[in-house]
Amino acid sequence: PAKFPHAASQVHYARGASLAANAQEKVILAMPTVVGAQYSDIAFGLDLGFFKEEGIDLQLVAFQGSGVAVPQVVNKAATFGLTESSLVITALAKNEPLPVRFFYNYLRENVNNFAVLADGPVKTLADLKGRKLGVGSLTFNSVPMTKAAFKELGLTWGKDVEIRPVGVGAAAWKQLESGQVDALNLYLSENVRLGQACRKIRQIPYPDPLRRLFASALMTHVDTIRDKPQLVAAMGRAMAKSTIACASAREACARAYWKYAPTARPAPDKEAEWSANTVTVLTAQYSAISRFTGTDRRWGSFAPDTLDADIQALKDAELIVRTDVNREQIFTNRFIDDINRFDAAAVVARAREAESASRRPGQ
Repeated sequence: PAKFPHAASQVHYARGASLAANAQEKVILAMPTVVGAQYSDIAFGLDLGFFKEEGIDLQLVAFQGSGVAVPQVVNKAATFGLTESSLVITALAKNEPLPVRFFYNYLRENVNNFAVLADGPVKTLADLKGRKLGVGSLTFNSVPMTKAAFKELGLTWGKDVEIRPVGVGAAAWKQLESGQVDALNLYLSENVRLGQACRKIRQIPYPDPLRRLFASALMTHVDTIRDKPQLVAAMGRAMAKSTIACASAREACARAYWKYAPTARPAPDKEAEWSANTVTVLTAQYSAISRFTGTDRRWGSFAPDTLDADIQALKDAELIVRTDVNREQIFTNRFIDDINRFDAAAVVARAREAESASRRPGQ
């Protein structure tokens, strides 16, 4: 297994920070897309009981992009959201700050790029001029970053490049294969699955510094931070445990998704292939989860310059007119000490035992 910070050495204890396990609180987590196998770490955490032990009865609810998911947290329809930052930054730059804060950094770098057919005519982003680009949705977090990338190349969004919302999964892949679009602008795990399901593709990355963007984090309402700080810390801690567990036992982590989504389980003769493909997706995902910068390598932590590239990209895309926004109105490291107070070695041991169990006949 890959080694991650705090995966086996740092031992912290909760000191009463967890909610009582017998006092489960119903919690809705707003997701920015379909909850696919790329989120197997959360499914694994549910299966191993990490959320329950923190007093959390977790429900995942999918929305079409962060532009739809974030308002669920703003309106308190969802307790937490796992989203990116552009909507929050844009509102703040207009002096209309949203009453939310990010408190747990999940995907630490850009997980979106461009997929094209390996034998097709598009070799670089500049080759998209006069062609069609498929995006998951116009509310996806990739949209402002892609606009910024196009501007750098002198391409105008919607004029030099036609934009088509195509969704995700097989429906989107078919449009690339059939030539209805010349490229797809989806997240990394989708591109891995696309390459597994379709004929050969090639991925074109964003130009620097757009590759190094904060991609996704847990957010909550400021009232929840004020009124239920223990719940906020507990949610982050359960996520951290799930991350460590999945990193330590990726096959069991992948198979845990079947318990969350039973219909995703393939026929017995296809299970090994499905598991191997999903482990590949998780490995790609973990390249972003484990990309720490700066000196603070604790789970969930935000470096002081975390949002600098995102803010500049939004300005380059002409979605905001200033970059002097107050980062303290976007994210907080207030809960990081409490989030990392758990026995990481015990988490690894439980994950590996689950993996051993999953390999036994009949499992």
